[in-house]
Amino acid sequence: MISGTSPDNSQAVSVLLFSEGRALANLEFDSAPGDPIDPAVVTDIGRKQDAAIKKGLPG
Repeated sequence: MISGTSPDNSQAVSVLLFSEGRALANLEFDSAPGDPIDPAVVTDIGRKQDAAIKKGLPG
């Protein structure tokens, strides 16, 4: 997971990138400047997405 600001500093951005088998997932979370999403929330959503990919459900 990587967190920072957008290039124009207009929002906080967190990105989670992971692979599962042949699938590559790139999850981006945008929020108000100075108010980044909680890393625990990003991790939780990433785990849920990983489980959905493993089950073969559409993302």
